[in-house]
Amino acid sequence: MTNEFLSEDNQLFLDEFYSMINKIQKKKQVEKKAKINFSSLIRIAEFLVVAKPQSHTKIHKENLLKYLRELISSINDNNYSKTDYLFLKGNILYPITQWMRKYGFRTTYEIMNFKIYFGILVDGLIWFLFYREYFYFVPILTFILILIGLKNLRELEKEKKLMKL
Repeated sequence: MTNEFLSEDNQLFLDEFYSMINKIQKKKQVEKKAKINFSSLIRIAEFLVVAKPQSHTKIHKENLLKYLRELISSINDNNYSKTDYLFLKGNILYPITQWMRKYGFRTTYEIMNFKIYFGILVDGLIWFLFYREYFYFVPILTFILILIGLKNLRELEKEKKLMKL
């Protein structure tokens, strides 16, 4: 990302963001415990800097920095559990990712799990209604939806719009 296009506010945001990321990366136990994917966080921050209109991104930038501050404060606090980190992700990062959905960003969870659950449900209904007496029913719809989901994942990875949070 070139810095010549950025406003002063965006440059300050990125500087603070990267300094916090560097602090967190030094502590490997927090990274493992919180299950942080730094490439997705960096992708979010870089998108927030270039997204239009900038007035909508201000609160999301503040929330992203708030999330990182909470992670840094948890480095010295041994009372943080995995559920606390999940709570942080759910309350702070989830609204950001929901806002980014309208720009085509997706998470792996929402692409694959919905397709799998839907396929199992429909295949289960088909088996229950038509093939109950046959034990060897193959859930073909589930397999098709999984393949479609994998294709969608590859396309989003190529476009760099996949967030693995």
